[in-house]
This record gives sequence, C-alpha cells and structure tokens, in this order.
Amino acid sequence: MRSLLTIALICSAPFAWAEDATDADDPKVVSCQAQASIVTQAASLRSEGKRERKVKRLVTEEMDEAMKPAVPLLVGWVYTLPKGDLDKDPGPAYYEACLTQ
Repeated sequence: MRSLLTIALICSAPFAWAEDATDADDPKVVSCQAQASIVTQAASLRSEGKRERKVKRLVTEEMDEAMKPAVPLLVGWVYTLPKGDLDKDPGPAYYEACLTQ
C-alpha cells in the first residue's frame, strides 16, 4: 500500500486538487479532501522539524470528530515518506490516489 501511494505521489504531484461544484456534495470527495488536508498539514509540520507524536497531537486537536481516527494513520504514513518527497506537497497526490480507490 505504501509503495502504491508513493508511486501515486510521484506520478500525480503536478496535478492540483481542484474541486468541481458538483463534487462538493460527494461524500468520497469530501473525505478525500479532509484526508489530503491532514497529509498536507502533517508534511508541513514534519518539514518544520516537528516530531511525529507532536504532529499527531496538533493535527488531532484541529480535526472534527469524524476525521480524528484517521489522523494517527495518515501522520504515520507521512513519516514513512522520504524527506525529499515532502517538498512536493504529498497532499494533492494523496487526494488523487484517494479518489481512485
């Protein structure tokens, strides 16, 4: 799974995660956007040198209840990425991979 997401990250990095007006009501789109937001925030905090445990706490504090269970998994995944991939903003790539699931 990690290698699939890493490949998706590399292949889809140039794509922006644009939202279509009709997609705003699609639960999958909303969920993928929320997850991608967590990934982006975690990558940014990791780039700043924050430790994984602290990032999990910080991101969890800001999430609504429905997304809180996903935070440890997504932050943990971000910490498995090579540091060089953080510069490419893995959030949009994660969003694209999420939509294809």
